[in-house]
Amino acid sequence: MRFYYPLFGLFLIFVLWQAYERNKADKKNKKASDDFWQKEADANSVRKQPLDKVDYITINENLLINNLWQNHPEDDDLVAYSDTLKQLMDKRILNLTGKTSTDIKVQYGVANLNEVTSYDDNYTLMVKTIADYGTKLMELGNTSAAITVFEFGIDSLTDISINYKHLANLYVAAGEREKINNLLEAADKLDSMMKSSIIKVLKEIQNS
Repeated sequence: MRFYYPLFGLFLIFVLWQAYERNKADKKNKKASDDFWQKEADANSVRKQPLDKVDYITINENLLINNLWQNHPEDDDLVAYSDTLKQLMDKRILNLTGKTSTDIKVQYGVANLNEVTSYDDNYTLMVKTIADYGTKLMELGNTSAAITVFEFGIDSLTDISINYKHLANLYVAAGEREKINNLLEAADKLDSMMKSSIIKVLKEIQNS
């Protein structure tokens, strides 16, 4: 029987340790929950903020296909991408990647939530269009125009990885591998789950 006493003691210590860790985790989760709901309550009391002086993203007319490529082929996709950007030129575009609805209410006011979210929807459409547009230009052989389009996406802090990948490869093909450093700096500023994977891809291209 004496053999079982040390085992029982170890078992008791393990049970007590498990209870302690569970209690600690419960307290941590409760604090996180309390903090969230407190922040949400504070956000719901933020007054409506003026939106006329917000730093919106502006789409330049130089990105439209007739300005970007004078003798472009009759390609329906190119025209569609260009038309989408043209329509977005008259709309407010705001990058809210990484921000929660609570964050948006804190910054812009609860009454502006739906309106500001629509600006982010415009941003999402814009960066997706930019990635598709640049890819199509690259496939058609107009690398200069593709670089212009992709660089606009980078300046807008897109987190679409293909934008970075294609632009990095175009830089390498043009003998401008050093410009990948600019892409790495831009990627490092991202507030996105894609940040680490984008940086990894860029470094692989840079070191290839």
